[in-house]
Amino acid sequence: MTDSQSSSPPKNHYEVISPPTNLSQKALSGKSEFGADLKAIKRAEKAMEVLSEQFSDWMDQELEQLDLCRQQVKASNFVSQDVDDLYRCSHDIRGQAETFGFPLAGSFCQSLCFLIDNIPDTSRLPALLIDQHVDSVKAVVRSNITSKDDKKSLELLKKLSEVTIEFIKHETQLAEKSDAEAPEPETAELDI
Repeated sequence: MTDSQSSSPPKNHYEVISPPTNLSQKALSGKSEFGADLKAIKRAEKAMEVLSEQFSDWMDQELEQLDLCRQQVKASNFVSQDVDDLYRCSHDIRGQAETFGFPLAGSFCQSLCFLIDNIPDTSRLPALLIDQHVDSVKAVVRSNITSKDDKKSLELLKKLSEVTIEFIKHETQLAEKSDAEAPEPETAELDI
């Protein structure tokens, strides 16, 4: 028997390591019958109430930034950096809207992000379609539409999403056609 064989543990050998404390018992001690710390829940609810008072201010600031980005994109004639800023602002609202209490505002921003992500040439972004997205976000917030089920907003979102998808398809077809019609680059022959 070699040294390496004698020092290795036998097959199926394992060691059970028990944690020094039972965290589940600590978490459940002094709690309600369902295991929840009611005092902690009350503190969290109170903190959310305090924060929710600031949510509308935060959302207003996000809307101002979105509107500013929209104006800048149009003024610069869709310069790439400005389009990126519009995308980033819309993406931020998309991620925060539900927390701020405006889930449909996030859905409109998601559609705007989809447009920017999928158009082959961002310099061809239609100002009207951008305006419709931004104005829809503003309308949802200004009208205090906090439900995911607002019928008019959902109808508008559906139509705007359909128009967005059709526009992207059209622009993709144009780009593909343009690429197909482009002349092959000439290659020069080298005399060696």
